[in-house]
Amino acid sequence: MSDHKGAALIYPMLPDAETIIADKGYDSDAFREALAGRGITPCMPAANDFRQEELRDDHHHYRL
Repeated sequence: MSDHKGAALIYPMLPDAETIIADKGYDSDAFREALAGRGITPCMPAANDFRQEELRDDHHHYRL
């Protein structure tokens, strides 16, 4: 199972956070929408084969 499909299992348990750092395996519209619904900013690179447009991510925080 890919990471972004497995992530759907944890939507109800997402922590109260401002930002979540994740691997590009979690990059999906559904995961990003779930985060936005909780007011959480995603910090993850875009999956290159998934995104048509380039998304901005926070390289500084992702590299930490």
